[in-house]
Amino acid sequence: MNILELLLLSGEFIENKEGVVITFSNGKMAKQKNFFYMRLHGLMSEGLKENHLIQKILTETIDDITAFLPVEAVTEREFIEALTECVIGHVNNKAEEGFVFFNEQYNGDRKEFAITHKKHPLFSHMVVLFYENSVESIEKSIISRMLIDCYRYEAARTYLRKIGFEREFKLLESDD
Repeated sequence: MNILELLLLSGEFIENKEGVVITFSNGKMAKQKNFFYMRLHGLMSEGLKENHLIQKILTETIDDITAFLPVEAVTEREFIEALTECVIGHVNNKAEEGFVFFNEQYNGDRKEFAITHKKHPLFSHMVVLFYENSVESIEKSIISRMLIDCYRYEAARTYLRKIGFEREFKLLESDD
């Protein structure tokens, strides 16, 4: 392996830097962007909007984003942490609310429960409790619905306003 190959390979392991600049003996230069930069750039252009962040939170893959944020990105990290707490807290509260309501109201007669409570805002999620009566099962149902409902940016922003999350997200500033 020659020195150029080593330099190019080293670019794959440098974190929190865009990459390496190689200056050749004839004065020409080349820039090798590293894997971490390319991954972060892709996340920033595609995945750092509220709808993408909500998707990552709900699928428990938010670490895919935070792992590539530079250490200096304190504001972005704080935003993602607050968003995560708010979204997970909302899911947990709704799941608990539906679980408690179902177990207080359900007397073993599915038809009666459906007729009586079909207008309840959590009814479509509570029906999973007929088959598996656990907070986790209603939580999964709520998450599945939210993944659909928050797919688009404006829908995600509306959801966040509805649950009281008013902070605005600002993308990392580019060095270019």
